[in-house]
Amino acid sequence: QVVDVRNQEKFEVNSFHNYGIRALGDCLEPLVRAEDRSIEAFKHKHKPIFALMWHIEREGGMQAQEGQNQSFDEWLKIVTIRKEKE
Repeated sequence: QVVDVRNQEKFEVNSFHNYGIRALGDCLEPLVRAEDRSIEAFKHKHKPIFALMWHIEREGGMQAQEGQNQSFDEWLKIVTIRKEKE
């Protein structure tokens, strides 16, 4: 289970890793944290760059987040807008 740092929403992800991020550079901001406070997702403050640590390509990777998670919704909006411009 992880927590969206902006609205404190909790949701489950399918995370299969032994690594974690504890700190970010100045131009990055955390979006989602795990129970151990490691950073599971982050974004660039000024550019449309997002990163996450769970497996969106696996079962349970994305379907639970749409409409329920602010970070995912923000990413999806940027991707949709960029695709429409192509």
